[in-house]
Order: sequence, then structure tokens, then C-alpha cells
Amino acid sequence: MSAPTLALVTDAGALHAQRWAMAFRDRGWQVRLLTWGSLADLPGIETIPVLDARPGAGRGPLSALTGYRQLRQRLEEADLVHVHSLPAGRWVTCLTGLPRLMITSWGTDAMPRQGALSAAQKRWVTYGLRQAQAIGAYSQFARTALIRHYRLPDARVHWTPLGVDLTCFDASRFPTPPAEPLVIGFFKHLRPIYGPQVLLEALSLFRHQWTGPWEARLYGDGPLQQDLARRIDELQLQEHVRLAGRVRHEDLPAAMAACHLVVSPSLVEESLGLASLEAQALGLPVINSGLGGMPETCVPGESGFLAPPGEPAALASLLLRLARDPALRAQMGQRGRQFVHEAGYVWAKCVDRADAIQRSLLVPREK
Repeated sequence: MSAPTLALVTDAGALHAQRWAMAFRDRGWQVRLLTWGSLADLPGIETIPVLDARPGAGRGPLSALTGYRQLRQRLEEADLVHVHSLPAGRWVTCLTGLPRLMITSWGTDAMPRQGALSAAQKRWVTYGLRQAQAIGAYSQFARTALIRHYRLPDARVHWTPLGVDLTCFDASRFPTPPAEPLVIGFFKHLRPIYGPQVLLEALSLFRHQWTGPWEARLYGDGPLQQDLARRIDELQLQEHVRLAGRVRHEDLPAAMAACHLVVSPSLVEESLGLASLEAQALGLPVINSGLGGMPETCVPGESGFLAPPGEPAALASLLLRLARDPALRAQMGQRGRQFVHEAGYVWAKCVDRADAIQRSLLVPREK
């Protein structure tokens, strides 16, 4: 019996998309990656550029009527269609009437936060979601938001989180960082929504209360880079704070393992805080924003703390508490790795969950 064909519609250049594509390939699917804009060279996976939904692409996600027809043909040929992240646009009419369709929301594509979705975008996203027989969400928060905002049947929307590969994020693979200096890590894009500017203000307050050696490493790139560099100078944090640049995913575990704690001070309702889970898998305590799906990604008071968003003084107080108590950091780190196991965030289990939903949609084709 031949392997079922999975048409995965997504941005092939996105790391999460590549992880899912390769995982489904390894679960026995014949994966065809139908991509908008970006390409990828993944062994055993056919990548087909069919859409261009990138901002500034000109006339929207469909470059021509022929592209629309090509996409529809590819979708009809597949045993199952799985759209990973749903950019708004008229192309979603290609999904009309597909008998086996799953859509997984990454969060920003469908969750209407702070006016991120225009009325037209929400209209197209609503249309697409209502075509699907199954919908995946990265957190319980996102699942609830999708059901509420789009009036979807509860049974159709599933919790399908991203997970952590514990063979990569394993502290035993890396040397234990020295006790000093205390290293504070930030692993997100340098964009206002992720709060690096709040972290700098908190670090300025922290510096006046913590007398031991310390440094903060802000990994990532983005539009705030120059503003953050300027603010570091203004706050006279040059000796302590480093903008470490973007880190490759294969180098991420080592960079995290060199830290003593990881901070995610986001200012918006993120669907899921993957960096928090990865840090806990490495046995590190975390400080997460108390918004969106972030509270789900730790055990507050046991594997990390929740900080009120946009409040540098509160964040500085939590940093100081962890800095002063190495035993608490070790205890929280141990609880964090246990939490990743118990709460279902191990990558293999996450793939199993999503794959089971996909296979539940497979039915014999009518002849």
C-alpha cells in the first residue's frame, strides 16, 4: 500500500514548517510542500512554489489565475491538505469543499490581537477556518480564542503544540556554566511586541541592586536593534548587556545552556512561548510574560515566574530573586525539565498528536 500524500501549504522557509514537514515524512507521509514565497531543500520532500503571499508582493497572494488553478489541482490530488499558518487573501477559496482539510494556526495568522487583522483579513481567515474538518492551535489559550472569535465547534479545534527535541535540548551535552558571572538570556526577535526594550529598563534597575558580576545576552535580530544599542549606551549598560545577534537553530541549545536563566517579557498575547519550553528542557528557570499562551509554558512558582507585562520594576525584582538564590534556580530548573515531559511538550509526542488528527481525517475515496 502506497504512502498517503500530504499537501502541506505553508512558508517553506519557516523553521517550524520545515520541522513539521520532516516529522510527517518520518511518520510515513509522502509530503508535498506547497509554499508561498520561500523555498527549502528538504530530503525526500517535494517543494512546489505556488503562491506569493508575502507583504509587498504586488497583486496579493495570487500571481495569476494559472497559479490559482495550479494550487487547486495540487490540493485535489492530495489525500490530505494541511495548511500551516493561514495568510489572509482570496487564495483561501482554493480550500472550498476539500474533503480532508486541516488548518493549524500559528497565532498571528488568525488571532485578532491589537488590531493585527483587518476586517478583510478576518473575513478570509474565517472563511478558511470554516472549510476545515480539523483545526490545530499551539496552546490552549489559542484554541479558546479561535473557538470564541470565529464561532467554531469546540470538537473541531485541537491542541497541537510545538514541542522540544530533548535529544538536542539536553543539559548533559554541554558544560555547566561557571557560577559567575550570572548570565541572563533573551531568545526572541528584537521587535517591540517581544519586550526587549522592557528588559533593558529592568536590567538598569537590577544593576543598582545586584552587586555580583553579571551579563545579559540578547539573541535575535529585528527592527529594534539600533534603538536597543542606543538605549544600552544611554543606560550605561555596555559592560553588562550584549546584543548577540541571531543564533542558528542548531546553535541555540548551546547558547541557552550557557545561561543561568531565560527571560521572555512579551507585550502581546503570544500563542506559545517555545523559548521558555526549550530553556526548561535544559534545566533553566524562566521568567515569562503573563499574557496569552505564555503562562501555559511553565509552572508558575515552581519552574519559573510570570511577570506583569510592561513593568520593568516587577521584572527586575524577579531577576534579583533568582540572582540571589542559586538553590532556587537549580530547583526550578529540575522542575522545568520534568514539566516539559509531563505536560506533553516533548516533540515526538506533539508530532504523534498532530499526526493522529491527520489520519483521523483519512477516509476511502469514492470511486
